[in-house]
Amino acid sequence: MMQIANRDVFPTSATIEVFAPVQTLFQIPAIDEAFNKHEAAAVRAKRRYHRFGRLAIVLIAFSSIYTVADAIIIPPYPVQPLASALAALLAGLGIVLQIYLITTHQKEKWLLNRYAVERLRSSKFQAYHLGHIAQDANELEILSNQYAARQVASIENELNGGDSVFRAFQPAAAVSLPRTPKKPANADLARITKEAYGELRIQYQKRFAQSEPTHFANRRRIFYSSQDMIYLSAAAFAFFALSTKLFTGLDGSATSGWLDFLAVTLFIAGATVSILDNASIEEQSQTRFEQYVRDIEQIASHADETNLLDLVRDMELLCLQELDTFCRAGERISYRL
Repeated sequence: MMQIANRDVFPTSATIEVFAPVQTLFQIPAIDEAFNKHEAAAVRAKRRYHRFGRLAIVLIAFSSIYTVADAIIIPPYPVQPLASALAALLAGLGIVLQIYLITTHQKEKWLLNRYAVERLRSSKFQAYHLGHIAQDANELEILSNQYAARQVASIENELNGGDSVFRAFQPAAAVSLPRTPKKPANADLARITKEAYGELRIQYQKRFAQSEPTHFANRRRIFYSSQDMIYLSAAAFAFFALSTKLFTGLDGSATSGWLDFLAVTLFIAGATVSILDNASIEEQSQTRFEQYVRDIEQIASHADETNLLDLVRDMELLCLQELDTFCRAGERISYRL
């Protein structure tokens, strides 16, 4: 994972100094303001969705396990009614949290604002094509501000459609760049813009894509190992429980009760881990990230022979195709038993 998020959109002062002639492209007020607004909203909604969603699943799982234990292995004790009421209260709280997530549309807010952030990120980098058209730095600033105002207005109007934008999104239609002129208006300005784009967009995305497979593989390894062990143990205890009933006549004994309890508990735990895993946005596979790196490297390998307009078009189309994958994956995320 990247150590500091959005370093591509908001580069360091050292990077700005290196590419000073085109620094106006690093600070485009209309896009930056909208970006920060949607980024904050996406982070806030994502935090609520995952925290409350995970808590709800854990509370419901705990209550379910206690209910099984109360019915099978726990002997009567003085505060049993109070404990049962507490377990029911925890389950009720878990259900209330799920209802809250549904009624307040936290998932939709998270995904819609994240979609807006990535569209705005692409719009800011699409503005780099103006380095091919502008005569000088002053004209570049004027053109970039005009371009940004149109892009922000268009994206905000698009977001008014709600989560239907995920299904309607077409990456190619979101790349709005001219195909001419082939010759830059100012060769030096175009060269510096191209170098800045290569560093902040192409190399940043490549580093990001290279960092994700390791993080993804480690996380998946933990979940897959946990699920395998839990389900294998649950199956073993279920077999032992049935064996005691069929062959030793221990039905109703303490041993049989504990075996029944452990089998059911492990199945509940396995289902809980599976739900928590499926609720992650990391549906994009390790293979997909590796392909993404190869696609970026292919674009980078032809960068020297490609003019700025075509380079920006090719790279932004690739990045927006990744956004399309995100949109498809987002529809499958859910904290539901």
